[in-house]
Amino acid sequence: MGWAYGRTTERPARVGIVLVGLALAILVHAVWNTVASETITQLLCGAPTPGAACTPAPAPLDLLVTVPIVVATFVGPLALCLLAIASRIARPR
Repeated sequence: MGWAYGRTTERPARVGIVLVGLALAILVHAVWNTVASETITQLLCGAPTPGAACTPAPAPLDLLVTVPIVVATFVGPLALCLLAIASRIARPR
């Protein structure tokens, strides 16, 4: 919100920036909840077939390699996008 208010003086543009940011945050959260967290849960469960009971402990490969790759695949592009925005803002005009 601070970026929206610091970048433009026109009220409709500020409101639009804030609404787009909010919509993107809600979308990212929904995708995380439906795709990434479900994938992580299935990996850590380690059930031999869908609907079967989970294994007592997750496989070390899944816990130490596969899950971090899933998280990095999802969070990495978002972090790069935020970094690009921050670096663009930090540049002197």
